[in-house]
Amino acid sequence: MMDEDVFPDREIGKFMNKNFISYKVNGEKENGINLAFLFQVNTYPTLLFIDQKGNVLEKKIGAAYHTELRSMGERAMAKHNQQL
Repeated sequence: MMDEDVFPDREIGKFMNKNFISYKVNGEKENGINLAFLFQVNTYPTLLFIDQKGNVLEKKIGAAYHTELRSMGERAMAKHNQQL
C-alpha cells in the first residue's frame, strides 16, 4: 500500500528527501535480519525515524498514510533538534 500510494507522492517525497535519508529494508533477508533484531522489529511494515547515532526518534508499527508519515517526520525532527 505505501509503495503504491504514499512513497510515489511528490509532496511527501520532497519533504522526506529534504529532511531524511530514506532506507527501505526487508527484515527477513540479508542484513535486514540484523537490523530487525537491533531495532526490535517483528511486525511489517514498521516505520522508524533514526538519528545519526542510531537512536529511534519515531516508531510506528503498521502502514502510515501521507499526513501521518509527515507528522512522524516532523516529530522526529523536533526531537532531534531538542537533543542538539
